[in-house]
Amino acid sequence: MAWDGEDSADEDAPPEVVELDSFHLGFLVGPPTGTSDLSLDSVLGLVDDAGAQVAQSLAEAGFEVVEWTAARGAPVPFDEDGDDEEDEA
Repeated sequence: MAWDGEDSADEDAPPEVVELDSFHLGFLVGPPTGTSDLSLDSVLGLVDDAGAQVAQSLAEAGFEVVEWTAARGAPVPFDEDGDDEEDEA
């Protein structure tokens, strides 16, 4: 066995993520028409369920979904530099 001074890559290690990007899908929703037990508050649960399905579809297509969220109002920004706030305190 020879060693050439270079670190060998672990073949079982997950691939290094080189680039991350965020994607947003928005909906402008009004109240249900006619008689319904649903309210606008129930929309977030429906969107959350759909988000889980999209994340699963992306994973099945070979993408790594690092995190995802469902929010009401505006897209929630992902904290790309999560340690910065702790370092400043």
